[in-house]
Amino acid sequence: MEAPIPAGFQLIDQDNEYLAAPYALPLKEAAPTRREMGSDRVAFAFDFTRGWMERTGKVGFVMRAVYAGEFDAGVAKVVDFYDEAHRAHSSGARLRVD
Repeated sequence: MEAPIPAGFQLIDQDNEYLAAPYALPLKEAAPTRREMGSDRVAFAFDFTRGWMERTGKVGFVMRAVYAGEFDAGVAKVVDFYDEAHRAHSSGARLRVD
């Protein structure tokens, strides 16, 4: 899975504090085997067996707004490494920071 980081935001790579209360974000519920964080994107790899597209799971990341303005969040994409015909994507979003 790969998701772009909107302009005006930066990733928080030390996000363990957001896993517990009071936030309790489901950042690693789907148990990624690898997470790559860059300045413009975040990517996750998963080790799933057959039929993974029929299952659901949550994974996420934490960002900090560093500039005010309106920014496009882009779309997250997931692709089966062994069969690129199996793919999905999220809807895009527009973010506003005052």
